[in-house]
Amino acid sequence: GTCTHCDTMDVIGSNTIGEGAVVIVKSEDNFTISKASQKGNIKVGGKLSFKAQALIGKSYGTVLEVNRDGTLTKAEKVNRTRLDSSAADGEDSADNRFLKDDDSSQKLTQTDIEKMKEKGSSGKEIVSTVVENSSTFKTKTTFAQEKYLKKKAKKYSNVITVLRPCTRLLCQIVFNKNKERICYLRVDSLAGLLHKANIHTGMKAMVVESCQGLVTGAVLDRVGAVGTVVSLHSGEQPNHTLLDSFDFPTAVRENLWTYPLYAVKHLCTAPLGTEHYCDSLTEDGSPEETESERHTRIERLRRKEHRRERMVKSYDLLRQKSMDTLVMATRFNMLPILKATYGIVAPSRPFALFSTNKESLMECYMYLKTQGACNLILSERWTQEYQVLPNRTHPTMMMDAAAGYVLSGITVAKHGHLKHAVDSIPTNPAVSPASESSAVVSGQDEQPKDFEIAPVEESQNSVVGGTANSGDKEDGSNAKRRRIDP
Repeated sequence: GTCTHCDTMDVIGSNTIGEGAVVIVKSEDNFTISKASQKGNIKVGGKLSFKAQALIGKSYGTVLEVNRDGTLTKAEKVNRTRLDSSAADGEDSADNRFLKDDDSSQKLTQTDIEKMKEKGSSGKEIVSTVVENSSTFKTKTTFAQEKYLKKKAKKYSNVITVLRPCTRLLCQIVFNKNKERICYLRVDSLAGLLHKANIHTGMKAMVVESCQGLVTGAVLDRVGAVGTVVSLHSGEQPNHTLLDSFDFPTAVRENLWTYPLYAVKHLCTAPLGTEHYCDSLTEDGSPEETESERHTRIERLRRKEHRRERMVKSYDLLRQKSMDTLVMATRFNMLPILKATYGIVAPSRPFALFSTNKESLMECYMYLKTQGACNLILSERWTQEYQVLPNRTHPTMMMDAAAGYVLSGITVAKHGHLKHAVDSIPTNPAVSPASESSAVVSGQDEQPKDFEIAPVEESQNSVVGGTANSGDKEDGSNAKRRRIDP
């Protein structure tokens, strides 16, 4: 399946591949992320190469066959060989006891196969010829035959499938190639992170990540063209290498705002970066500069001004402290980042933090407890893949056991937020001001005290939340416990 960027087809665009569109080319178990352009070639799996412009005008999901001259022709979808009914019922009488692990059973040589490729034979024809010239193929079990065909198809197949980029495919591709780039974030862990953070269309999300833009792109993909995503990054510029692979439309990409992490402390003062972009677009350059140098200088100043304007906009969004969620997946120590960003999230909003080590999230857990956050859950992500085939259903032999941990919860407003919310409620003249409830509604009550249980030796009343319970009053002489010496 593919991911949609929003609910409207105008933003998603056509299913036809246009010039400059990002595509994912699949050949058996090999994936390549590339662009459909007028120049250059696309290589898949190190053995297939074709012209990138051949993809322009094709539809996503099309199955194509790569010709030797680099052109593409439409091919039928590959149907995997399945076991017959007798093999599925366990009635296969063949066995592999006499098989030898060498090349003596194959009559074809590598030179013969290369000649077939030069003549333009398809991968399907090469596989059929290899099977016909194998003296032991018919003596193998049905399971071994299917495994043999799959192995040869992977080696000689020249069929590709063109796919639209989506969060699932991008995460799987990067994880299989270099999982360190995305902080060992597996696709099921990413799905759980988005679920815990309740990412949906139209929300304002704050993201802190060091996964080269994978988490930011996944959140932006769900938020769509009517939401807002603010990405907090380390350093001067964000590292969003994978963000371009999502191929978002302009209407979606414009809703992404960035702000440096080290500047979060300036939210209560002035926007960071104003003093860095004081150059005027009309300033005079050097008298010796040429027209080309002057044009380059003006373009550079315009880009600086554009970055300054977007930074000020990001500052305004964060200073409102009304973000709907917080998503974190970073290799840095999370506790200082959480302390700086927790107050920016509005009350009663979800948050989700991902890390490969539990100790970092435990520190965040203890801090969140002091802040009054509720529904705190620290869970370990674990998924077991299964191969489901007749008489061969078993767990996948090779897969990663560790998938990290996710800490999730819901923010709770402090007493200052509650007092501000109560003061904003208009006074109802119909309610008698003599009652205690009317005093609270009208904003006349004092600021609520912190929840505290007073010791028995220092209190004569049972106090809950600063309010005495008249039914539990005790006499002062009975409230204090007398020490009895033995």
